[in-house]
Amino acid sequence: IWVCIYNAQAGTYESVDFPLLNARAVDLQDRVSGGRFRRLVRFLKKVKGDISSNMTSFDVYSICKAIPPEFYSDASDAQLVFHLQKFYKWMLNDEKAMNNIADFTGTTYMFRNNEKRRSEAKEIYSALNSICLRLIEN
Repeated sequence: IWVCIYNAQAGTYESVDFPLLNARAVDLQDRVSGGRFRRLVRFLKKVKGDISSNMTSFDVYSICKAIPPEFYSDASDAQLVFHLQKFYKWMLNDEKAMNNIADFTGTTYMFRNNEKRRSEAKEIYSALNSICLRLIEN
């Protein structure tokens, strides 16, 4: 099996010898956030699945990594929803910020010149809004 990463700027595939480093980065992010990073990832994956998004797990990790841990490290599970919703709102309303969100490896910008991913981000934001409204009503 050949593990590689697509470099969108260069239009090439690059060999990768650090999948374990990515796992370590996830572990580190989880420790820094007091165990909330994995919960954030799981929740976003569930939302992604509920709306049948084509976003990959790698994309989910990348978006969650872009959220500063101090933003959600003390959050309850219900509060994670609101933090994700706020992050998506900020991201969708700030073109420069959205363009500078890199994938988990830091080799490719996720949303730069990628209308499909931007559209998926809008769909997820809409789903998060619906979930937040239901939580407020209850």
